[in-house]
Amino acid sequence: MNTINRYINKTTEAAPLAAFRVFFGLLMCISLLRFAAYDWIDKLYIKPSFHFKYYGFEWVQDLGYATYGLFAISFISAFAVMLGYRYRLAIVVFFISFTYIE
Repeated sequence: MNTINRYINKTTEAAPLAAFRVFFGLLMCISLLRFAAYDWIDKLYIKPSFHFKYYGFEWVQDLGYATYGLFAISFISAFAVMLGYRYRLAIVVFFISFTYIE
């Protein structure tokens, strides 16, 4: 029991977590910019007339040209995650928008 209490009360540095947050946000920003730069948003999300539907998610529809807005929201939230600005709100918005994109 003493070992468990020692493990639970152990303090650790926050720097590795902060570095991961910064690099994750940077990686996501670069990824989303790459999608826009290569015009993959139009080629992969808007132009195709058929989109695969996953079982239980048939109700999810494509957004058409609003997909650009969704990518912008995802980029802004990833940038906020990278900076640590309103992190909790930014990571939730990023999770929802990126999940919808994927």
